[in-house]
Amino acid sequence: GRAAETNIRPVAYGSYQGRGVTLVAMKPTTGRRHQLRLHSRHVGHHIVGDVTYAEDQAMARGCERMMLHAWRLSMPYQVQ
Repeated sequence: GRAAETNIRPVAYGSYQGRGVTLVAMKPTTGRRHQLRLHSRHVGHHIVGDVTYAEDQAMARGCERMMLHAWRLSMPYQVQ
């Protein structure tokens, strides 16, 4: 595949279903399909509720939905 880069910064620590979890801020510097999900898995910390890419299926399936949320979205544009 093509190269992709994501900056990941820990924000807070807690627990979910008795397991340690970390809230992170992720900023992709490229735009690839499933980039954030794949990079999270690659560093060994999948997104809670991600049944497709999670290695820990018990934690992934024990969640109503994937815990991946956009805090801010922006797109470049030009005013004509």
